[in-house]
Amino acid sequence: MQSPLKRPRADTDHLKGLSQQQIEQQQQKQRQQQDQQRHGAQRDDNLRQGLAAAPANFKQAAIDHLVARIRDPRSADAAVLPLRPALAPLERELAALLSNVVIGGQNVSLLVIGEPGSGKTLLLERVLGGLCREHNSSPANPTLGVVRLHGALHGDERAAFQEIARQLCATFGCTFSRSASYDDNLGFLKDMLLQLRRALKCVVFVIDEVEAYVRVAKQMVLYNLLDALTSSQVQAAVLGVTCQWDVQDAMEKRVRSRFSSRRVLLPPLDHTKARRAGAGAGRLRGCGPRWLAEETPRAMLQHMLSLPEQLASQPQGRSYERELAMALDSAAVKAKLKELSKIGVCPRDLAVISTAALSRWQLQHMGPLGAQHLLEGVDAWLRPLRSRPAAVAGMSALQLGLLVAAQRLEDRGQGTFNFEMVFDEFLKAKNESLGPLWRKPAAWRAFRDVASTGLVQFTAARAESKGLMQQHCAAQLLLTRAELDAGIQQHPACPDHLKRWARGDALGGTGLI
Repeated sequence: MQSPLKRPRADTDHLKGLSQQQIEQQQQKQRQQQDQQRHGAQRDDNLRQGLAAAPANFKQAAIDHLVARIRDPRSADAAVLPLRPALAPLERELAALLSNVVIGGQNVSLLVIGEPGSGKTLLLERVLGGLCREHNSSPANPTLGVVRLHGALHGDERAAFQEIARQLCATFGCTFSRSASYDDNLGFLKDMLLQLRRALKCVVFVIDEVEAYVRVAKQMVLYNLLDALTSSQVQAAVLGVTCQWDVQDAMEKRVRSRFSSRRVLLPPLDHTKARRAGAGAGRLRGCGPRWLAEETPRAMLQHMLSLPEQLASQPQGRSYERELAMALDSAAVKAKLKELSKIGVCPRDLAVISTAALSRWQLQHMGPLGAQHLLEGVDAWLRPLRSRPAAVAGMSALQLGLLVAAQRLEDRGQGTFNFEMVFDEFLKAKNESLGPLWRKPAAWRAFRDVASTGLVQFTAARAESKGLMQQHCAAQLLLTRAELDAGIQQHPACPDHLKRWARGDALGGTGLI
């Protein structure tokens, strides 16, 4: 088997000559990809057989399909999930831009901006999945590679370029060295990009939470990556994904000069308007010409829970669709959905509700997916908003630590605070032997998640539009000391050190988390 790339210079630890071990690794990778394709085809066959067989078989097959496409945006099942109307033109725009990278040899850099849970990941994975299926006809010799970075997971330079090297090696069949230094990984990246250009291959870099690389001094990850792409002249795209609208303004001049000003903006859900698919919203797959493309919670839930067209045409599928429509039109479900519209939900929230409803349906031995399952799914999502101690009991250890830090500030008479103050208080735990701490980007994301539950509220006007400055916006705690203590006591895995820190006791020993 021939290598998809010519051998680069010999002083890298990543690329070797084609040894017997490397040939076996490539053959094993190809067999795994073939097995995945075979299993995907077998899953579709099982689903079709389930629709034509006993109700129990249909039920399990339908649940497996729906849960897979809701939870995993990269799955083949998610490729048939209808996008909400506002994303249809954005999908076409992104697909055209990235096609020019693969076919026309153009370089693209852009930002994909939207609120948390608005569908950024689903949109990108839909476009990238379509391009990979179109251009990577041979799994052993792909034309298009995708490298994914996450600012909260690969925040420092060494971790970022090590992850880039690992994914490039896995995609193009090269040998990866885990012990390589930062300089080795950077040198490997430059060599690999030159080899990709000579082989007429291209690569797409997807950087999630790109603001984490903008906040650090000198912004070396972005600068070195963009500089390597520019000097190699490889066919490449850099897609930055963020929730902050002003992230490009915070880029250093040398980074901003290498990054285009093109942006793709994802709007939030429109709970009130209904637009015809032909009026700029794009037609949803499987929908007729008279379909009113809505973004109400009811329409979104129906899209998420509806079977694909080839499956819904079966007798069991038609019965399922009728029962789903009747459940969504019931008075009790309408009242709940109206409550969701007032609160304001995003597609991610509706995906959680859909998954919870399917879980309740799976536990029931007989009967179709009905209104009761949907009501239980909505109640499961609303429960943390209604019960503050229960919301605290469902949080991660990092979120609990930030809440306790905010409570300690309030106990000292600090009625309002910002994230920087909370994080500084959290860092004091290091002096009290509370164990390892997270990096600041991960803590900021956890703080935003706590704010989304309603336990912490920003008091500044339009704080969500402040971008990077939101970390300095004033906020206040919306739960009492008694509610926090009750939530900590109900938590199934709250560390003892965190309980003692919440009480303000003198601490010693080891490890908070």
